[in-house]
Amino acid sequence: MSDGNNGATGTVTAAVAAAAAAAAGIGLLLFGSFSKANEGKTMKAPGQDHRILRKGFEENPAAYFTDLHRKK
Repeated sequence: MSDGNNGATGTVTAAVAAAAAAAAGIGLLLFGSFSKANEGKTMKAPGQDHRILRKGFEENPAAYFTDLHRKK
């Protein structure tokens, strides 16, 4: 015995699931943004296409370049 609302119930359930997934995704993006801010200032890594923490580089730039050349 069906009351005829199964299609509507499925649509509502799918909409709620999509909204929950979107909210979770936005939450993870915001959390990632704020957690990076607490690590310190960053800079473009010399000789590479990514960012590194400025403090670590400024404390010992020679070690950064030694490691960079060791990886190549």
